Order: sequence, then C-alpha cells, then structure tokens
Amino acid sequence: MTAPPVAQRFVEAIVAKDRDALLELMAPRVRMRGMAPGRTWDSDDATTLVDDVLLGDFFGPQTEITGCRWSRTGAVEDVNSASYQLEMRKDGVDLVCEQHTFFDVEAGRIHALHLMCSGFLPRTGGGGTLD
Repeated sequence: MTAPPVAQRFVEAIVAKDRDALLELMAPRVRMRGMAPGRTWDSDDATTLVDDVLLGDFFGPQTEITGCRWSRTGAVEDVNSASYQLEMRKDGVDLVCEQHTFFDVEAGRIHALHLMCSGFLPRTGGGGTLD
C-alpha cells in the first residue's frame, strides 16, 4: 500500500517546522488530543494546534530538529497514521523523541488528530535497545 499523501506531508511539515504547510493540512476546527509523559493537550482549533502545540510546546523556536531517524505512514482502514523518530537539539543538548499519530482526513485536510509522544530523551547514540 502506498502512503496516504496527507500523512507523508504531515511528517515532512513537522520535520521542516513548516507552519504554513501544517496549517494547510488542518481543517480550521481540527480536534486534537495529545499525550506525553506528564502532560496532555486538547485543542479544537488549527492555529492553536500548530502555533501552541506542534510548533510551541513540542518543537518551539528553541528546538532545532536536526534529523529524522525514521518515519512510517499508512492507514488502518479509514484512519491515517504517521509515526516518526526525530533527533533534536535544545539548549545545547542532543535529544530524541518518537511520536505516533492517528488522524481523520476529509477533503484532504486533517479533522481529528490523536498524538502520543515519548517525551524528549537525551540522545545516547545507541538508537535504543530492547531488554
């Protein structure tokens, strides 16, 4: 199966921190629910989601995304999905995070977005191992 175009564009816009592309992907009244260690987010507005959550709390101006280790996009029936692991630099510290998203798309725009984040973890160079 080929990746849904919206899912791939979402990952590319996150990695590039491209505000205009993210806003273009979102329906004006997009409903978002997100969770990271110790924090949850609730939004029902595209501008709030992009400016305050995605390019604010997650990847604000102080956070430089330096690479994408991997990404996967797809769908579970009608629900689109995108997962990615990003390398970042914030306040002189190298970090990594992984996010998993599921979203509903209507007329080429995201109307509902559910996001789970690992939190920002110090990058050790090990790439993670399972014990």
